[in-house]
Amino acid sequence: MTPSAGLTQELIDRGLSLPPAERERFAHLLLDSVANGDGYTEEELHAELDRRWGEYERGEVQAYTLDEVMAALRNQAAGRKS
Repeated sequence: MTPSAGLTQELIDRGLSLPPAERERFAHLLLDSVANGDGYTEEELHAELDRRWGEYERGEVQAYTLDEVMAALRNQAAGRKS
């Protein structure tokens, strides 16, 4: 076993021994450290979602269904093959 593997197992064991509320907080902190690989905080992501939803509700942007997006991408790809 490598030294880092031992440390990882120790951290896992210690994390699992935390009380449920602290374990949940620790899990969220760990997930946040890797889930937002784009560097945005949860607050920034929520602000961006709110901004975009507001634009949609005010009619400033148009929404497309998945089928519409996929059809446009297929047409675009077909055009490149020609």
